[in-house]
Amino acid sequence: MAKSYIIADDFAMSKGVNIAILELCNQKLLSGVSVMVTGDFYQDYLTELKQQKANNIKIGLHLDLTFGQAKYQAKYQAKYKDRNQFLVDEKGVFKNGFLKIFL
Repeated sequence: MAKSYIIADDFAMSKGVNIAILELCNQKLLSGVSVMVTGDFYQDYLTELKQQKANNIKIGLHLDLTFGQAKYQAKYQAKYKDRNQFLVDEKGVFKNGFLKIFL
């Protein structure tokens, strides 16, 4: 029989999402969590999430090109400005939804 995993998605999207995911981790109902480093609440609960490794919770990266602030160094923002215009605005915030990027 194949092993099943339950992964919580969108950690860092909001404070409420973070609290709910951490509660599920504490109840040992999850196998892992994917973190949106572009989310506004990325740093707020990161310490608590790292502590979940003791509960055998795997932590992964949620690749996101449509939500939040792009996390790249300023030197790359200027160097690749012409390439970045499709994905981000002048402040580095993602400006397109899922459908616009992939359709």
